[in-house]
Amino acid sequence: MKHLLSFIVLLFLMPAFSQDIKISKGDFEANVSSILSRGEIDLETRFGAFIADYLQVGLDVGYTDTDFLSRLDLGVYGTRFFETRTYAIPYAGLGMGYSTLDGGGEGDFSGVSFSLLLGVRYYLAENVALNTEVRSAWATDKTFIDSDRAVDTEFSLRVGLSYLW
Repeated sequence: MKHLLSFIVLLFLMPAFSQDIKISKGDFEANVSSILSRGEIDLETRFGAFIADYLQVGLDVGYTDTDFLSRLDLGVYGTRFFETRTYAIPYAGLGMGYSTLDGGGEGDFSGVSFSLLLGVRYYLAENVALNTEVRSAWATDKTFIDSDRAVDTEFSLRVGLSYLW
């Protein structure tokens, strides 16, 4: 884990200028990501549209499955990107969604969730980017998974890949 985090930090500190690859900010973005520290199935897909320069809104769908619990999430998000002169572009965002958790013997839970996200998008090519994101989320019921337990808060590190067009 330490080696991976060190690699990510070094990757984002590389001094490269964006005009060298003519970064495409695009009108639309498709993103697939997963929580870095989980061994079970955890997948989130996003589809967003830029409504103004550096401002994106979109839909996200998430699915998590462990030995005992499974979670489904459907939500909306808004993201603000901050222009830099490098391949790495930081962003911040807010999200809101509806989550359901099949708790097996613990019962089923569902509720509204709110999230705060901070991240960095690193362009690998003109319209392909690697995303690293820290997310903090709260829910009105126990709809998150932590070590095969149902909880109402989540703090996670996500890694994803984006395609812009």
